[in-house]
Amino acid sequence: MPIKAVIFDMDGVLIDSTKFCSISHDRLFKEYNIIISGKEHKKYIGMSLRDKLNEIGGKYNIKFNLEKITKKLVKHQLELMKGELKPNKKNLELIKELKNDSIKIAVATSSSYYRAKKYLKMIKIFPKLDVFITKDDVKRHKPFPDLFLKAVKELKLKPSECIVIEDAINGVIAAKKAGCKCIAVETSFSKKELKKAGADLIIKDISKLNKKIIEGFNW
Repeated sequence: MPIKAVIFDMDGVLIDSTKFCSISHDRLFKEYNIIISGKEHKKYIGMSLRDKLNEIGGKYNIKFNLEKITKKLVKHQLELMKGELKPNKKNLELIKELKNDSIKIAVATSSSYYRAKKYLKMIKIFPKLDVFITKDDVKRHKPFPDLFLKAVKELKLKPSECIVIEDAINGVIAAKKAGCKCIAVETSFSKKELKKAGADLIIKDISKLNKKIIEGFNW
């Protein structure tokens, strides 16, 4: 079955934000006298901020204001990523090439609508999207498949006609549960970890992704 759409995750795939997210979260949690270990940070990669705050809040008996914290973190991250958050010529060329072949482009991210739209506009990808899904569009977030199932539905396609580009274990699990093919990028996790999560193909970084690789999933 031919691939008719590519669904991109955002953080760690379209933007190299993982380390900046960790730094901004550390800065935030210090205000509450909470220190998150590197191992814990890794566990939360791919999860929505809501789920992360619920888990940490439950552990330390703190009720976080999600909307307030989201805006605070975006401000922190934009300060940290000054000069970093800019269009990636290779990504834009790939998207143009895929769209010229009538392959639809979507983003399905655990980020909020407010944050994701802001970042995707800055890297000039937002106007090129056929479908844009964020954690605000579903009740259950990764590793549940709901984000990708919603994207597939909006694309008016079958899961088997879509390929997901992910970098996190939670995202790979969600993509496979949704019935999509999944290419994983070695951003925060090893090849062994991503393979165990169910990735169909693993690439070193997003610059290795091209139309030929995507077409290789046609059958």
